[in-house]
Amino acid sequence: MAGRMIVVAAAKFETEPLRNKLAPQVGIDWLCCGVGVIAAAAAGQRLRISCRGREVIFIGSCGTFGKFKKIMLCRAQALHWSPTCARTGLSYAVDATPPLSCPSSSCYNDLPVAEVFCAPNISLTNTLPAAAPAGILCVENVEAYAFLSQLGDTASSVSVLLAITNAVGKDAHQQWQQHHAQAARLTAAYVMQRRFTSFAT
Repeated sequence: MAGRMIVVAAAKFETEPLRNKLAPQVGIDWLCCGVGVIAAAAAGQRLRISCRGREVIFIGSCGTFGKFKKIMLCRAQALHWSPTCARTGLSYAVDATPPLSCPSSSCYNDLPVAEVFCAPNISLTNTLPAAAPAGILCVENVEAYAFLSQLGDTASSVSVLLAITNAVGKDAHQQWQQHHAQAARLTAAYVMQRRFTSFAT
């Protein structure tokens, strides 16, 4: 339905706490784009037209290139396609993959902004590209760039809200397993407060 919001995540469990908090009559379409870049890109292609003129919120988790201290939320200001091997100087791109700007809805302006580096796999090293901006939170996510790059400018607005669940590196998956459920609940509570207060069940 035109005008309905679309909430996207790689997996259902990432949006389930938010869905459980919202009254059934709230006009939202929920989408799982799938885990991994191929599934996410295919979902973006498939939904490109249906996203036209609609508000899209992408919810997910990410790893910080710094030291992980606690779960915290951030909003993307830009998404970069940045495979680990390219970051570490073991390969280079043969095609142009420009960054995607993410001017999130103003209702999320209290969150820290992040530069999001997206790779096709989970990185085991926290090496950043030499061009990474200094003094800005840098995180890694797998699906966001692959999905949103397929939408082009069809959506009326796109907000990318990510929960930091781990540090990038060899312990990333173990840390993510410990924190992803709490991260989903924290994301739901925040989005309810900032965007859906009047629609709570």
